[in-house]
Amino acid sequence: MAEKRIYEFVDSINPAKRPRQSGGMGRRQGPGNYSEVSKRANDLKNGLGACWRCRYLKKPCKGEGTCQECQRNSGFWGLHPNLGCQRGQLTKLVDSLFPDYPSLPDADAELTKDYAPRSVPELLSDIRANIKLLSAKGVFKSGLYSYLLDLIEEDATMTDNDLFFSSALDYLLASLRLCDLVTQGQNDAPPPNPTKLIGTMRASIHKVLQQLDNTMRKKTNHVETLNIIFVLCVITIGSEIRLASLTEVRHNLDLLQSHCQSVQTKWHDTMIALFSACKDLKVSGNIEESVIEITNWKLEYVILLADQAANYQKPHTSTTLGVEGRLLWKLTTLHAKLYTACAEGNKLLVRSLLNKSPRIRTDTGTGWSGLHWASNNGCTSLLELLVSKREDVSLRDRNGWTPLFAAARSQQNNAVSMLVNLGADIDAETENGSTALHHSVEHGHISTMCLLLDHHADINKPNGRDETPLHLSAAGRNPKVTKLLLERGADPKLFNVFGETALHLAASYGLVETIGILVDQGAKLEARDGHDETPLLKAAAAGREDSISTLLLKGSDINAANGYLETPIFNAARGGHERTVQFLLRKGCNARRKAENGTTALHQAAENGHNAVIRVLLENGADINALTDNGWGALHKSMVAGHDETTLLLLDHGAAVCGERVAIGQILLAIASQGSLNAVQLLVQNGADVNFTDGLTTALHKAADNGHEAVTKLLLDYGANVNVIDYNKRTALHLATLEGHEAIIKLLLDYGANVNVIDYNKRTALHLATSEEHEAIIKLLLDRGANVDVVDYHGRTALQLAISKGHEDITKLLLERGANVNVIDYNKRTALHLATSEEHEDIIKLLLDRGANVDVVDYHGRTALHLATSKGHKTITKLLLDRGINVDVVDYYGWTALHFATSKGHEDIIKLLLDRGANVNAVNPIQQTALYLATSEGRGAIIKLLLDRGANVDVVNR
Repeated sequence: MAEKRIYEFVDSINPAKRPRQSGGMGRRQGPGNYSEVSKRANDLKNGLGACWRCRYLKKPCKGEGTCQECQRNSGFWGLHPNLGCQRGQLTKLVDSLFPDYPSLPDADAELTKDYAPRSVPELLSDIRANIKLLSAKGVFKSGLYSYLLDLIEEDATMTDNDLFFSSALDYLLASLRLCDLVTQGQNDAPPPNPTKLIGTMRASIHKVLQQLDNTMRKKTNHVETLNIIFVLCVITIGSEIRLASLTEVRHNLDLLQSHCQSVQTKWHDTMIALFSACKDLKVSGNIEESVIEITNWKLEYVILLADQAANYQKPHTSTTLGVEGRLLWKLTTLHAKLYTACAEGNKLLVRSLLNKSPRIRTDTGTGWSGLHWASNNGCTSLLELLVSKREDVSLRDRNGWTPLFAAARSQQNNAVSMLVNLGADIDAETENGSTALHHSVEHGHISTMCLLLDHHADINKPNGRDETPLHLSAAGRNPKVTKLLLERGADPKLFNVFGETALHLAASYGLVETIGILVDQGAKLEARDGHDETPLLKAAAAGREDSISTLLLKGSDINAANGYLETPIFNAARGGHERTVQFLLRKGCNARRKAENGTTALHQAAENGHNAVIRVLLENGADINALTDNGWGALHKSMVAGHDETTLLLLDHGAAVCGERVAIGQILLAIASQGSLNAVQLLVQNGADVNFTDGLTTALHKAADNGHEAVTKLLLDYGANVNVIDYNKRTALHLATLEGHEAIIKLLLDYGANVNVIDYNKRTALHLATSEEHEAIIKLLLDRGANVDVVDYHGRTALQLAISKGHEDITKLLLERGANVNVIDYNKRTALHLATSEEHEDIIKLLLDRGANVDVVDYHGRTALHLATSKGHKTITKLLLDRGINVDVVDYYGWTALHFATSKGHEDIIKLLLDRGANVNAVNPIQQTALYLATSEGRGAIIKLLLDRGANVDVVNR
């Protein structure tokens, strides 16, 4: 049964057998060491100074070349933030991980001096054979290694890179052979001498170190980064095979064991750093999910194996499970048992398990360690035991929670005291910047809060949103906590990331008692947040009459305004808080007051459709026809916003529809763009000018452009000029054509739109319809008299536009309607040139059938044949030759089609040209023949063909 569990676990690791979750990222099932890896990676990055200090200052790097805070380069690895802004620090890491390899002993030097790795395919074949041999011996029983090799063989960047991967694979092969030798030992007899294999391993690892050192000292791209990761995976597996094998025998192979242990730590730390880089790469979204999934799986598994192999010190005599089987057995049994025992507070079992494996970790994939569980459960005796076994009191889970945070979360005050006394950082931050004090305050755990403060927790420390514990208490509903914090020295004047003080928050949430406590303890009544709002303005925006009343009693100014000169009544009206507006009016707010741009509270209510507030304001003297500095009334605001009921309400109360001509014209344009038929009708019926222009744009342009057919018809019925042009010299017909609004196009044409008006690019509606592939509209325009041969600013007709985009059906339609196939554009190119250049074979046939002139030359003096032969298109070349094109035409540089075909190496086209009579000895102005060009390019087959066809070998280049 136990052996079956192991192989079920192995299968669950295989990505092909794992269930996928939302977000595209598969997750390995079963227990793991994921969070420990993340913690070590973060520790390593912190040690590098990778802009983490900027993170603490709440000014993260933006990955734009240099960090804005520390002004250091952030792109050393092409990833950010991974191994950091400081190139010097990274260089130190490289020197640490990959120093110049020490001189080999004399005994090894002879073995390694002529070392040269074989090719990757050969090595893969031998590795497979050795794995098969070891599997037959019962040493390996999973498909992990075969799967790894499959991945290598499928990746061309690996199999084609002998220099980089062959040494790593040679290292893995040697480790497998060594494993085979080690497992051959009988009883206490030493295994065969591994000296030769050790030499191979030393030589190959020396090559790998050199290559990795060279690669890591330059800026790498994503593919190279992943390749480095894969190489290290291969090497780590090889290293762990050896380490695990050595624990299985009782023979002291001092030389080998010393070598293994000296490199294993370096591989492990490097794997962690690169694992972190890979995670950052995934977060940045710069690489495909499939690659990341495979890479994370490989790394996660290999690091697990590395951890357990490094901690696997006691010799074992059982060989039934094999090396990998024993490591997985530890993962699935001892590891899980220890974790469960910690979670259940079973001190006796924990002690027993730790005695069996004193260095095993107690955390799982969730990131919680045994210390977390002991702290969460308040098991102080278990805490003492775990700490005595070198468990780290600062260990963090995936969310950055320390054991102290877990203890504070569950109000385990004895555990909190013990952890602080054991050296836990009382101000340690989680991923969102919160401390244990933040959590205790937010959840009203007063006793824990006081205990943390007694141990000198920073009472004013901000979290990730710059909120101090006082901010959290002010936003909660426990004024007792707020009072305690203030009595212990909390500063009520500090701002969060939005510029809000604790008083702003309390006012927004209507916490009257908290407001009183804060003000009595020195909070500023007129403090301004990031939007220049006072607590009173915030309370009005939230509709908190109780907060407003309390603040006014404490001395707040009811007419205090923000940066736009808006008083509290503006905020209340904007939010639709009827009772708050009534309260403010009773307290003396002015309903007719204007803000900086002339806006009133009535404008705010009308724009947001708050009818009840509008009634209150009108009942209290608000001016219904007050205009903004731009001439907009409340009625116009509601019309543009599309609030029909509000519009009717204002009209019922006597709102004037029209004011100044300019303002009403702008309003008409805005409403026409938005498409409110009733509002447009109301304006035009009350005298709005349907032909008013704002920057040459009319309401008709807006309606047609946005596809509002009914509004377009209404404007036309009221006399809108159907052919007026805007700042781009476009009519409504142009705009409707661009957007494909066929019904509006028909409507405009019915009202007399000129179908041949040209815009600033000299394009008609037909050009635009062709460019946008609107075939039905093209037919409609042609039926209404569109000129099919009008040329634009490039001298091109609609036919040439269709051909340049490869629209065969449109090309055919235009030809059927009489389009001229021989129009020459400003580059002296015809439709045939364009079709040939884009290699549209079927369109070329259509053009030739319609009489296209095959001998027209462009601004380079080239015919379509020159273009076809240069691109190597045999079928098009044959089509042109069949239509009688001159095979020996020279361009303005003296080149024939044969020259082009030869220079590009198109042998089949050369043969076709020669069969059609091309002059094999034609020379350009510098006396180059086709034979000369073929010779200079070293094209043997073409040289033979030209010579067989009579090429003169005596013509030379001058």
